[in-house]
Amino acid sequence: MISTKNLTLITAALLGLGFFLSGIYPTCIANAGPMIKGSTLGMSVLTAISAMGGIITPQIIGGIADRIGIVGSIGVLNINVFMVIFLSLLNFRNHHKKK
Repeated sequence: MISTKNLTLITAALLGLGFFLSGIYPTCIANAGPMIKGSTLGMSVLTAISAMGGIITPQIIGGIADRIGIVGSIGVLNINVFMVIFLSLLNFRNHHKKK
């Protein structure tokens, strides 16, 4: 995505990224269900925190892109993706260890 200047390819890459990351939110909600146990306050806090991340992250990435460039901002997004994968694997391991 960062190595091309073709707008069609960039748009397709962004759509694909959004499509493949769209499964994270419902998975988190389903995973947190047993911890929340029907608490409306817990669900509200979880939704608020996830919404804040969705609002703040593009601003941070835009600021980084302005200061260092698009490659640096994509690097920060790569760190985010790595952390999501790492924490998902950690959660998976801990969830299956208890059974």
